[in-house]
Amino acid sequence: MKYQRIARESVTHLFSNGRSAFEVAIEIYSRHNPSENIWTDLISYMKHGFIVTRPHLFCMVKPCDYNGERCWFIQVVVGNLVEAISCLPYRLPKLIFTREDEPGFRVVDTQRLIELAENNDRKTQQVNAS
Repeated sequence: MKYQRIARESVTHLFSNGRSAFEVAIEIYSRHNPSENIWTDLISYMKHGFIVTRPHLFCMVKPCDYNGERCWFIQVVVGNLVEAISCLPYRLPKLIFTREDEPGFRVVDTQRLIELAENNDRKTQQVNAS
């Protein structure tokens, strides 16, 4: 048999339970960036940046320049930051981001942030295993 025709109703989507990371990102925008529009930013990042989307992960990043050094500017991440960074097409030495409740930006060393996040994940796993 070359292929089989089936009714659309007979297909069950595996990731249809709960909210997706993208839905959470929409909520974050509406709650913390009311003057910004996620749809406008989404189009901009589709044209000039990178978007990673999975049921459990959503991020929008762009390469930028900070003090003569190329960095990733992280607009939004919902999900595991290390997984998001690992999805980028290449590594840059620094990351720039802002936190919801803080003015201004943070500039951090990419490798240092990955190490901190991985250590935190290990500690969380050890606590959960106890």
